[in-house]
Amino acid sequence: MKLINETALIIGSTSGIGKKLAEIFLKKGCKVAICSRNEKNVNKTLSDFKKEFGDCIIGHVCDVTDPFSLKNIVKKTVDAFGSIRILIANAGISLSYGPFHYLSPEKAYDETKTTIEKI
Repeated sequence: MKLINETALIIGSTSGIGKKLAEIFLKKGCKVAICSRNEKNVNKTLSDFKKEFGDCIIGHVCDVTDPFSLKNIVKKTVDAFGSIRILIANAGISLSYGPFHYLSPEKAYDETKTTIEKI
């Protein structure tokens, strides 16, 4: 698989599987955007990878339950790297919406907020 100069946006990528995937993609020559709800985690992960991968990695805070936050991370990734060719949705949230073609960002936002409030 040729990944040199491809761009990956990895949601939920400051620990565990997401962080390991970011490392693998970086080692394969990909440019990677990482994100998490927690700014401290984003900064720590960027610090872990910047020495070896330099400008091939960016990171931003993103709450995947908020469609506006998702649009923002996409915009920042495209602004930094020109495109997104790979998306890995690794957020630590488990909700059931049904077929995705029936799901609007507003509906996802409302259902997610309702579910989180119950937890």
